[in-house]
Amino acid sequence: MHNFSIYKYFDNIVGSNLDGTRSDKEEVIRFAIKDYLEFDKTSIVMVGDRKYDIIGANKIGINSIGVLYGYGALDEIKDSKPNYVAESVDKLINILF
Repeated sequence: MHNFSIYKYFDNIVGSNLDGTRSDKEEVIRFAIKDYLEFDKTSIVMVGDRKYDIIGANKIGINSIGVLYGYGALDEIKDSKPNYVAESVDKLINILF
């Protein structure tokens, strides 16, 4: 990610730990939003390209957008029940703004 100079666009970047802890997507999302819990949950959205992203968001009770320009297929994304589906970055931008 350093190669793409995108760090300036994020307040925080989190993921699972190399020791295998915080490996469940729900745990990762909870950790990522813990500093933002003073915000209304409706102002937080998970953008993901796999069912695990959407399922994790659903477990926490935040909105989700399944994107089709990543690794997940349409059926996988739709079956996980996202709030929205974006076929492209342009569509994602329209949903977010």
